[in-house]
Amino acid sequence: MTWVFLDVAGVQAAQADLIENYSGSHGLRDAGLLESAVLRAENKAAYDPDATAASVAASLGYGLIKNHAFLDGNKRIGLAAMVDFLGLKGFRVTAPEPE
Repeated sequence: MTWVFLDVAGVQAAQADLIENYSGSHGLRDAGLLESAVLRAENKAAYDPDATAASVAASLGYGLIKNHAFLDGNKRIGLAAMVDFLGLKGFRVTAPEPE
């Protein structure tokens, strides 16, 4: 499987856009934690021979949510990054508004 990954700059840009559109505090708490979270996906793909797009996306989202690299919106960017990553793989994530 060919992998295409999000990079740190792209995640930061997405975070800034989310904060701008949905409110919250701009800012990065720890660049190292952000880089670690983003690189989790590459690590998962490289070292897990059974990795799927869903498991790699989950690894990325989990890292972003748990590392708290941003001042605000860590869960938001975790979800957005998973959706963006899956979109790069040709998947479309859909859910009704209540979900």
